[in-house]
Amino acid sequence: GSLFLTGGGDHSGAFTVTAGDVFLSGGTHTFAAGSVSGAGKLHVTTGSTAVIDGTLVMDGHLLLEGSGVLQGGVSGVLSEGSGDSALNGGSIEGTLTSQGLMFVNGNVGGTGTLVNAGTVRKTTGANRTISAVVNSVGGTWDEQGIGSLFLTGGGDHSGAFTVTAGDVFLS
Repeated sequence: GSLFLTGGGDHSGAFTVTAGDVFLSGGTHTFAAGSVSGAGKLHVTTGSTAVIDGTLVMDGHLLLEGSGVLQGGVSGVLSEGSGDSALNGGSIEGTLTSQGLMFVNGNVGGTGTLVNAGTVRKTTGANRTISAVVNSVGGTWDEQGIGSLFLTGGGDHSGAFTVTAGDVFLS
C-alpha cells in the first residue's frame, strides 16, 4: 500500500518504510539526524520539500520526483548506508552532500549545490542534465547507460574526479 503525507512535518530518528511507498506530496518535511530504512520507498514529489538538516543515513530508498525539492539545511548530508537515493527529476536547493550511492534517472534543476563525496550513477538510456551547481570532493561519476550526463550549473572540484564509464560533460 501507499501512505501520503500532505501537510509537512518534522522527522527525527529512524524513518522506516517497511513495505510499499510513502509519498511526501505536500508541505515541507524536515529530517533531523537519523535514517531512512526499510524495503519500501520514500518519495519526495510535486508540491513537497524535504529538508535534510543533519546527517541522514540512507539504509532505504529516497526518490526525488516530479517537481519535488530536496533541500540541504544547516548541514544536509545523505550518508552512505545499505540503501540509495535517486534523482528522478525535481530540484536541489541549499547545499546537500551525498556520501553514498545516488542515481540520476531524470533531469534535475534548482539553485542549490549538490556536493558529490560518494558515487553518482546514471544508468538510464537518455541524456540527463543536472543544472544545479555540482561540487565534487573526490566523488565518482559512473555513467553506465546510453547517452551522457551533463553538469551545466558550474561548480568546484577537488580531489580525484573519477569517471568510471561513459561520458560526463562539464558545460
